[in-house]
Amino acid sequence: MNLRTKYWNNPKKKGLSASSDLGLFFETIAFIDKFEMVSKKQIMFELPIRVKGLKLIKHLSQSGIEKIIGELKAFNWIVPDRPSIEKSEYSMYRLTNEGRKALELFRFDNRSFLNLLIFKMYKEYTIPVWFIDRLWKLNPEGQGQVVIPSPIKEWNPESKHIEDHPWTNELTVQVLLSYKKIQKLSPNSFNIPEHIWLEHVQYAWERLSKLKRRKDFSDTALRNSYAPRKRLSIAMKEAAINILFNNEIPNSGQRDFNNFDKPLSSRAYMAWCPRLEELELIFYTDYNSAIPGRIIVPVCVFTSNESSNNYEYISDITNLEGKLLALHRPRWIDFRRKFMTILYRVYQENYLKTKSLYVSIQNVRDEVCRRLRLSSSCFEDFLSNVIKESLEGTITLTISIETDVREDQRKGTQLERKPVRLNGKFTSLIAITNQNKLKNG
Repeated sequence: MNLRTKYWNNPKKKGLSASSDLGLFFETIAFIDKFEMVSKKQIMFELPIRVKGLKLIKHLSQSGIEKIIGELKAFNWIVPDRPSIEKSEYSMYRLTNEGRKALELFRFDNRSFLNLLIFKMYKEYTIPVWFIDRLWKLNPEGQGQVVIPSPIKEWNPESKHIEDHPWTNELTVQVLLSYKKIQKLSPNSFNIPEHIWLEHVQYAWERLSKLKRRKDFSDTALRNSYAPRKRLSIAMKEAAINILFNNEIPNSGQRDFNNFDKPLSSRAYMAWCPRLEELELIFYTDYNSAIPGRIIVPVCVFTSNESSNNYEYISDITNLEGKLLALHRPRWIDFRRKFMTILYRVYQENYLKTKSLYVSIQNVRDEVCRRLRLSSSCFEDFLSNVIKESLEGTITLTISIETDVREDQRKGTQLERKPVRLNGKFTSLIAITNQNKLKNG
């Protein structure tokens, strides 16, 4: 029985722009402001080249432009000059007064612009704030940390023929190996009974196995085969999203929305994670060396207490219990010692694993953000402060940064992994020494 009397608002929009780069919102309205009126085609080809991970994106796709335009219209930041021909690629758009205010806000105060985007997206989609609330309800003891499982990295079976797809004991073993490892290393971050988990993954595997194959493979061998690891990874992700982010909180008997729709599909989840990370509402990583899967942690809370200097409160956004959304944005002066302590500790852990003085700065970033519940943007700001103090000789830490990208960072999914930028430059490796430890030998 559903005992809830209050529900989250049903999303006005379900489609999300393909890009997680929130700079596009600013660049688009700045571009329109510069020329007063521009077409979709101009926006597509004349916006600045962007970077996604280590890949250059020369221009947006037609569908990407349509979605960006749709969001900016929903925010009431732009309007079509002639709605009657809006579907044409030559239809013109201009800024509204509200759009100009948003543009000025970005130029004056980037964080306030981000807060405005959070509010606008919450009003249109509901998902951003609901997602954070769901994380905290799934794992309150673990500060909202949730793991979306994947197979352990050691399992790399050979490709199979497309018809050879029945569920096997080997797949059962791999699902349970991953499950037990997560339960051991991150208790409560995936609090689903083993038999239910296995049942959902098997169902997702069988659904994926029945899908029609794409016809655009030029290689016959590729067209007639599939990769078991990739398919199991997708099945596990799909199963986890269906369980954890359904309308009803697992085992609660209460719906969040006053309908029976699924609020978040597996595909939508893949679009929302980078968007929420850019909004500084969550931090997530797929590259933890110990835990098989995506680790998601909220970097904000819901609270009725507005007394902490380490949080920034958004008064217009609350959860169903009436608690305010509070973004974890600690002041450097208050967080300085804690950040440097954890930074050095995480570096040491990576150093002991690799036995190399220089370690991946992305790996260090991921673990520091996970432990301290910081956004990647906050990490970059704080690390810049540590480097500055190190150069000034006011701290005992000595930090060296490398910008050369290693060969292993140019392969596969590493290409799209969020980089660490310091003073506008991509960085790849970090080395830290503690002069006190060197003196004490």
